[in-house]
Amino acid sequence: MRQMKTPITGQLYHKLKKLKYTDLYEEVAKILPPQYSQGYGLYDVQLMGGNGSSYITYQIGDTCD
Repeated sequence: MRQMKTPITGQLYHKLKKLKYTDLYEEVAKILPPQYSQGYGLYDVQLMGGNGSSYITYQIGDTCD
């Protein structure tokens, strides 16, 4: 597995922060390149924010199926 981090806007962060985990996962899967969710596998989606920067952290598999 590889740990990844993608920057997002503060506005998107606040929108995503209101979602339940399953809804968050689905929204993040739409934002990220399709090979992550449909090939490598997308795992452990989390939101991080603070000090003026916001981002999504997640894990993807090591190989594409």
